[in-house]
Amino acid sequence: MVDLIGDIHGHVRDTTRVKWYEPPDGHTVRTSALASEAIASDAPLPADVVRAAVPYPEDARPLFVGHSRLSGPRPKLLRHNVACLDWSAAKGGFLCAYRWDGEHVLDEERFVWCDSPGQGLPWEERTTTNGIVAGARCCFGLDCLFLEPVP
Repeated sequence: MVDLIGDIHGHVRDTTRVKWYEPPDGHTVRTSALASEAIASDAPLPADVVRAAVPYPEDARPLFVGHSRLSGPRPKLLRHNVACLDWSAAKGGFLCAYRWDGEHVLDEERFVWCDSPGQGLPWEERTTTNGIVAGARCCFGLDCLFLEPVP
């Protein structure tokens, strides 16, 4: 059984995502949490979490992931071969991409990012139909399709 975990804003939960790409040995709930907000618990990771862990190999090819809703002033690598491209654009963060050229070791300088739609950038051709923005030109100079909340 996992004790309740509190974040720095007082939200309490009984689960959190962990840094699955790292070995769990020696980590606490706080140091192993992959969360947009800091976790306040320094409890050790439960033994079943440590036993079940299968860290991403150090020598594996680069892996690009999403659905992690990270936050920060700019994107950063999770590890030399793991990059997250989800920096909370839907929650006021930014759109993020990585300009990969086949390198085996990723480089933070190859991230590109900009504010998300509706954050003050000059988005072109904002045509909304049933909550979909079609034909927008994003900050990367690409034709993109963005979803907007339906009222």
